[in-house]
Amino acid sequence: YARRGWTGEVEASAANQAPLFRGFGNQARDKGGVGVGLNWTGREWAVGLNGQYANDAADDQDLRLDGSFIAYTGGYWTVGVGAIDRWWGPGWQSSLMLSNNARPVPSVWLNRTDASASEIPVLNWLGPWQFTATVGRLESARALSNALLVGMRFNFRPLSGLELGLSRTFMFGGENEPRNASAFWSGLRGSEVTDTSGDGQSSQKIGADFRYGMALGDVSGGLYGEAVGQWRSDRDPSRFMGMLGADLALPLGASSQRWFVEYADTTAGRVFSDAREGVAFEDERYRTGYRFRGRNMGSTFERDAEVLTLGWQLYLADGRNLQLTAARAKLNRLGAVVAQFPERDVDYAIVPDSRDAFLATARYEYPLWGGWVTLTGQWADRRLPIVTADGSGRAQGTLTGGWRYRF
Repeated sequence: YARRGWTGEVEASAANQAPLFRGFGNQARDKGGVGVGLNWTGREWAVGLNGQYANDAADDQDLRLDGSFIAYTGGYWTVGVGAIDRWWGPGWQSSLMLSNNARPVPSVWLNRTDASASEIPVLNWLGPWQFTATVGRLESARALSNALLVGMRFNFRPLSGLELGLSRTFMFGGENEPRNASAFWSGLRGSEVTDTSGDGQSSQKIGADFRYGMALGDVSGGLYGEAVGQWRSDRDPSRFMGMLGADLALPLGASSQRWFVEYADTTAGRVFSDAREGVAFEDERYRTGYRFRGRNMGSTFERDAEVLTLGWQLYLADGRNLQLTAARAKLNRLGAVVAQFPERDVDYAIVPDSRDAFLATARYEYPLWGGWVTLTGQWADRRLPIVTADGSGRAQGTLTGGWRYRF
């Protein structure tokens, strides 16, 4: 349970450019900025007031309220409204359904906060379980403005060490589109999808993921994976993209370390059928695609990417930590941009042509002045341009420094 009472946080960061790729955990989004947060947790209510100023924001939104929320908990359930990050999946480097790659979508949500097993005999075999449902409004500056994003996730542990997850998202509504109960129900059951040809794109997504972990003494490890497909024109889900990984945690003297290897392919159909490039995360009606304020809401590597990542995380006894990753990536294998971008003041984190690259990331966190300093570096062996508002290029390396103080 969260500690009751007031907590606060101030942070500041600076970078030579906005980082292109984001993994699991808290990371800077822009060329720099400052943030202040104040949170209160009571027996039933919780409130978070978080404000940020971003310097030269990539999405042209200098002032933000990301992380702000108000929530009420009664019994096993919590209902809330706000803009909070979600990571739906077991991956360390990427998640195909929802991740923190894009800024959080302002939403209302319902969570089961008590994960205990059901007392109903016919459901008891599920073991501990959780459920989340959320409805959020996407930005106005998109090809079809103010569309709604609906998401649902159910995860459960039927066996010791095995966790399974089922996820579903779809878009509906928006400018000149119905937002009534009938439209919602059609989207929920997948009977009226945005694909009119029966062979193209769709923002209706369904996914399944797993993680199986086990421990032997001080050593623990796991195997995990995720598959996300598209629901098209009254057909069964298809066009699956996938991710598979393994991790191993073990002691290193008084410290601990974790190794992981992760492979992801974001080309639709690559997993169970024929590959269809230019389809994943795109849509024939919602033509800005599965993106929010310039960034993909799922994979940080965008569509039609194939990425193999090796990572190492070191956690020292005094709280310092070091994280290193190295990845071989094939980006945008289609070699073209499909999505529409109506807002020209926004940088879209999409490599516009086909690129093969070696990517390296280093992150080090240590205490300073009562808070914590985070230094992060990203480097690619070649320039990776993106669809920018002013057509400018990017440096091969990104250096970010930040300081965070909690009270």
